Amino acid sequence: MRLRHWPARPAIALLTISAMLGGCGGNGDKDQIRSAVCNRVNDLFASQMGCNATPAKPVVSIDVFGARGQTLIARVSTGTCTETPKIAWSNSSGQSLGTDLTLEDSTPDSKLTISATCGTGSATQTLAANSVSTAGAAFAVLQNGKVYLWGSPEWGGAYTPVESISNISKIIATERGFAALLADNNVMSWGPDAITIEKPADATSGQTPKATGALQNLKDIQSGYNAFFATRQDGSFVAWGNLYSVTQDDYFPLNHSQLGLTAEQITALSNFRSVAYTESAYALIAADGTVQSFGEADSGGNSYKIGSQKLRRVAGNRYDFVAQTEDGNMVGWGSGYSSPLYTSSGTQLSNVSSFVLNGYSGAAIDSSAKAQAFGSLAYIESADSSAVAAQLSDVKSIVASEYSFAALKKDGTVVHWGDSPRMQASFDAVKSKLTQVIRLFANDQAFVALKSDGTVVSWGDAEKGGDSSAVSADLNNVLTITGNQYAFAALRSDGSVVSWGMQSKGGNSSSVKARLANVRAIYGTAFGGFLAVTKSGDYVTWGDAWAGGDSSRVSGKLTAIPYYAQ
Repeated sequence: MRLRHWPARPAIALLTISAMLGGCGGNGDKDQIRSAVCNRVNDLFASQMGCNATPAKPVVSIDVFGARGQTLIARVSTGTCTETPKIAWSNSSGQSLGTDLTLEDSTPDSKLTISATCGTGSATQTLAANSVSTAGAAFAVLQNGKVYLWGSPEWGGAYTPVESISNISKIIATERGFAALLADNNVMSWGPDAITIEKPADATSGQTPKATGALQNLKDIQSGYNAFFATRQDGSFVAWGNLYSVTQDDYFPLNHSQLGLTAEQITALSNFRSVAYTESAYALIAADGTVQSFGEADSGGNSYKIGSQKLRRVAGNRYDFVAQTEDGNMVGWGSGYSSPLYTSSGTQLSNVSSFVLNGYSGAAIDSSAKAQAFGSLAYIESADSSAVAAQLSDVKSIVASEYSFAALKKDGTVVHWGDSPRMQASFDAVKSKLTQVIRLFANDQAFVALKSDGTVVSWGDAEKGGDSSAVSADLNNVLTITGNQYAFAALRSDGSVVSWGMQSKGGNSSSVKARLANVRAIYGTAFGGFLAVTKSGDYVTWGDAWAGGDSSRVSGKLTAIPYYAQ
């Protein structure tokens, strides 16, 4: 009789266990209970319990937002997987670049791959290499060796000779135009007359040569305000374009006898590293870390005070150069700076980890995360941070408008100083909202803070984006923001776009709203044009037509701008 009742007991147990599994709140709990039970039942009931079934692989997907060369934001979906996904970014050579959901894209000219793994599930996405270049008022898109141009013709938005060729390997932009490095290592450039070169021989013909030497066998090109600086295959240096004289209100070639590069400087700049500029001077870091500057002395054209110090980085604002030495100290030269640099409190800047300039002064963060301003106190309000000095600790980053600064602290709060007539009342009105901020953005006269919950706070010149109240209801789930000098455009997690600021300069995108769907990247020209690229490669432009807001010139020719690699 006992034997007759034995088979019923496991069936009852099975029903009980099934009920337990059915009542569990999540798949993760069910899987744990099933695993524990399966370790104790015999083979007779293993298949009924599903013990021998292969667990379903989690479905993982990745989407990426942001323009190449800027901050990229990954959105990862892991379905039923309860683990924290593992993220890995790598370049086309397989080099690891990061493991966070965000990445500061330092290799925009090559493909970029992101992978996500959760449990047994995984996914990858590969972003196409950057193809969009922006001058101050024009766009250039490079595809399959051809360039597509629109925007101001005078500033590079049209150039028939280069548009008719198909052997371009790279596009380089200045504020006023573009240069194309060709597959044969020669160059073409266009925009103002000073930089326009159709054939390399044109660069040194005529009464006033545009270049310091022959523009052939080029390896790399960097840009200045209205000039280009290149290294040839053998490492030698060559440059072309012009520099502006503030005192004479005129333009002069880079090899001008009084203001231009000397023969000794040209020789010293073999395999140079980087370029910076003010309104009327250039400064280049040579391969050995020393600086070579030229142009008007009052705007930084004479760097004799720096001597042979080795520099890590140099930057320029309107009339001065600022550089970080290899030992972390700060030096400056030009109209209002001396070497070494001192803060508004009179202490020498040292152990600097990063610095930023506005139009007339600067702010630095030292190795202890303390921030201080510097510059000419007699003339520039933002050079003096003494009024907020007690707040400038644990600083994460600083951004600048033309006349002021905003510092993001590690606790997500914001400190602002400078340009009181335009900024202070506006900042005071929103200060209480500036908590849990994760990133700051700025244009010439306005700031925007992006919060961790995807909302946005703005302040500054209302017409130029400091007042976003008209679109505040739509400013949620924001991932990143792109600005020009007059307006901002926010990219949301659903791929839609919200813009505000000067209406004619991109602040009003209502005419293309229906097409601004599934957007993944937004680019802007400084003077008022926006370009949005969608997940499928469709593109939309709006804003000032002169500044690139109208892409009808390439309609029918440029059919897509790929975001993901094909």
